[in-house]
Amino acid sequence: MPSTETSINLLIVNRLSVSLTFNSPTSTIGSPPTPSTPAVAPNGTINITANGMAGCAGSFQLVAEGYVLSINYSVNPEGGPANIALNLPMGVIGEFDAPGYHGTSITPHLNLYNSIPSGKDGGYVVPLGVLANPPFENGQDFSNSMFGPNIRSASQISATPSEPCKSGYVMPADFTGGQLAGAVAVFLDQWQGTETGICNSDDIALLDFLKNYIVTASPSGPLTLWLPTMASSGNAEPISYLLSGYMPMPFIDAGISWNSDTVTCFLTLLLGGGHFVAICAKDDLPSSTGSVTPMDEMLKSSALTTKHDIGNSHYTSLVNVTGTYYLNISSDFSPPDCGLILSFLTGRTVNNPLARPGDYNSFFQLEGWPYSIGSKRHTADYETYTQTLWNISTYGACPYSEKRGTTLFLAPAGWTPTVYQTTRMAPYVGAYAKNPSNPAPQAWLNTQLVEIPSTAPALPARYFDSE
Repeated sequence: MPSTETSINLLIVNRLSVSLTFNSPTSTIGSPPTPSTPAVAPNGTINITANGMAGCAGSFQLVAEGYVLSINYSVNPEGGPANIALNLPMGVIGEFDAPGYHGTSITPHLNLYNSIPSGKDGGYVVPLGVLANPPFENGQDFSNSMFGPNIRSASQISATPSEPCKSGYVMPADFTGGQLAGAVAVFLDQWQGTETGICNSDDIALLDFLKNYIVTASPSGPLTLWLPTMASSGNAEPISYLLSGYMPMPFIDAGISWNSDTVTCFLTLLLGGGHFVAICAKDDLPSSTGSVTPMDEMLKSSALTTKHDIGNSHYTSLVNVTGTYYLNISSDFSPPDCGLILSFLTGRTVNNPLARPGDYNSFFQLEGWPYSIGSKRHTADYETYTQTLWNISTYGACPYSEKRGTTLFLAPAGWTPTVYQTTRMAPYVGAYAKNPSNPAPQAWLNTQLVEIPSTAPALPARYFDSE
């Protein structure tokens, strides 16, 4: 059988703060690894190449004062998966552009960064490029690093302060090592029209969609964000909250200016995993409001790329089949040139894909990772969710969840939420109580995690399911 030439052309981008020098090339099969340049400066690139007729394998180092980075490689002459192993010093993190490489000639791309500590469990993540000076896009590396070791554990979430911040909301557990606020600031600038071209086009498309939905979904004017007023009610795990009411936060000030405090709250809780419900069911709307467009209807008429969600756990004890993801991601690896919003899910509070607009409310949230059969990322996040009952996104986790009775609302003028007995949170189609003669909440609502004032009124008869 004739020999097949194998080769590797490894492109390395140095995002470290020091120059790296090529050192100690060793070959076990094929030619020794050869650099395109003896050293690579910060923000520079270097190509390492090697080849052989019966495979190629070897190793080399990149060194600087205080740093020794060792890289071993082996390319399979039969075209099977290549092996590239990194041995990086403390303070350095590396991300590849693909989950693996196959074939006899491979061209991997590796980015090296000064790592950012994340949480108390010893995790490290990639720095967000749009926060650098000058900024650069690295959404793929940044989002993939969120799924590294010791980033997304229940203990990380439990260590997050559970009391509301001075702005009135509970800040998400931040998996990004303190970079979440910076990402929110970039999105806020884009939202308000002051961003300077550093936002990814996929993120811009979804932000524009959300802006348009808030402004145009209701004929009575822009929707209002209703924020649960809550405080932790004990130190037990999972943490529980006292829900005393809701605070309205208008998206648009008198005139036409976006309210930066409201948009900041909305974007923070969206990126942090908050569960939102847009009130659009006719049984929940004031008679003076008119119809409100469901989010899935507006999404369907948009030009955005979407994917059907084969099943989620919202508003059902089984599987909700009404969900739609923005973008079409089916593997456990972020796609090239991606933005930050990779797992935006919207669906119906009534688990019926044939229901007509007006018969359901819309929910939406940023999940940790899009669900697909065999997704280890989604499964691991769901296991962590069951331990904490905090909603988990790609970049954080927060206690705003319908299953805790702490839903966030977007609603038209004239709709006002009230805390009631039985449902605890404000009732809405999909979350009404059952059995008027012996009132009970939906089976998926964990009333052990949400307390309400003893003076809260009894649930009116209209907020019971008719079935």
